[in-house]
Amino acid sequence: GAVEPATYGLFAVTCATKWFLSESSTALSDQILSLSLSPPILIIQSCQTRQEVSTRSQIYCIWDCGRTIFWREGFKGFYRGLCVTFVRDIPSGGGFYMTYYAMLRALNRGDEEKSSKLKSALRVMAAGGTAGVVNWILAIAPDTLKSRVQTAPPGEYPRGARDAYKHLMATEGPRGLFHGLSAVLIRAFVSNAFCLLGFEIAISLLTRGSAAT
Repeated sequence: GAVEPATYGLFAVTCATKWFLSESSTALSDQILSLSLSPPILIIQSCQTRQEVSTRSQIYCIWDCGRTIFWREGFKGFYRGLCVTFVRDIPSGGGFYMTYYAMLRALNRGDEEKSSKLKSALRVMAAGGTAGVVNWILAIAPDTLKSRVQTAPPGEYPRGARDAYKHLMATEGPRGLFHGLSAVLIRAFVSNAFCLLGFEIAISLLTRGSAAT
């Protein structure tokens, strides 16, 4: 018999959820990289904002900045904001991968062999750019909190992102979580379009080279 619309809708939602969780697990593996990169990224941010030391002893190099963070907060100071980084990257990474592969598959459906190199490139760029936009729509709010936690003076947010969220809601409201969203989305589309195009070209060249040998 015919499939009920509600049954089909439930099946579609279930499949999409499983796919999203699968891609999110891929993003979770990327967080191992976040653990290793967190110290240098925090040091760079601190050097850029100049908020880790007083005006009498400004930071002029990475070494001085790292030494100041360690002296004030210990080793854990290098990992300030790590939890909210996970909250930002895992869902947004899942949305990124899911959007890219789903859109690329939809654009190439039934036309993989016939399409020209230009059409293929444009499809990759469209899928990559859209994936970047989805990624940052999901990531912008926790990224705002992460930046505030990591660049704030020590002790300003004792409970990390929770205190930063309460302070932001009290002073700026929900819109404060999305400052600069338009510019971020434009940058995300362009940068990810060319990034994924370069990735696909590299994979194609490597595959062709391995097949030739």
